[in-house]
Amino acid sequence: MTLIIKFHITIDVTQFVIYQVIYADYDKVLTKFELFALIVSAICHDANHDGFSNVYNVKAETPLGILFKNQSVMQTHHYQTSIGIISKEECNIFSTLNGQEYSQMWTIFIQLILATDMARHFDILKKFDELYKRGKFSMEDPEQRVLVMQMILKTGDISNVARPFELADKWCDVLCEEFFRQGDLEMANGMEYTSPLNDRSHLDKPKSQIGFYTFVCLPLYQAVAKAIPPLEVNVKQVQSNLAIWKARTEAKAKEGA
Repeated sequence: MTLIIKFHITIDVTQFVIYQVIYADYDKVLTKFELFALIVSAICHDANHDGFSNVYNVKAETPLGILFKNQSVMQTHHYQTSIGIISKEECNIFSTLNGQEYSQMWTIFIQLILATDMARHFDILKKFDELYKRGKFSMEDPEQRVLVMQMILKTGDISNVARPFELADKWCDVLCEEFFRQGDLEMANGMEYTSPLNDRSHLDKPKSQIGFYTFVCLPLYQAVAKAIPPLEVNVKQVQSNLAIWKARTEAKAKEGA
């Protein structure tokens, strides 16, 4: 069941990334090489995901947690798995690239997938914000082009928050069930919850979404809109969904009063 969900999430993320590129006419800004890297990274960003977080893998000392303890555990696993598949002769979609392009493709591919580690989230935002505030942001800079691609993929990775609310709400339930599955295993193994979101008996869904939207999602979408102004449309959707979550929390508080 987890693999089926992860497959749907992968398709959802890839669709959102492509939607953003087309909506903002970024297919005319990014090169074909960069577009290829971005789309393949979106497809592969969760390759062979087992539904458990980096923190869980490290604390539970799973094989992946032991192997990649001081790295982005699952993200390293995702790109390593993908490289193993794509490098096979019968699967090598990069085979027509020359030597320099081949090396560059893998470098960008790894940078993009590593960016989806939420432990890197605020560092990536800080890097962009500092460049933007100093007036140093430029798509003429190769490194900053990769930074923008990282942010585009990151918005795709949490794109449920920028969907119409009825879809955002459904995706929230799917993701909550994944968290609960990890939490159940943590309790069964005598571990503390690695996140309050993993406790199925005490989760306040609207309240949890307000925090996630306010401190994680909205700043990311606002940063992307600064770099790519047409994507302000996503900021408005996130704000609209946030308003609904706040209204639900207020309504719940009144019921309990």
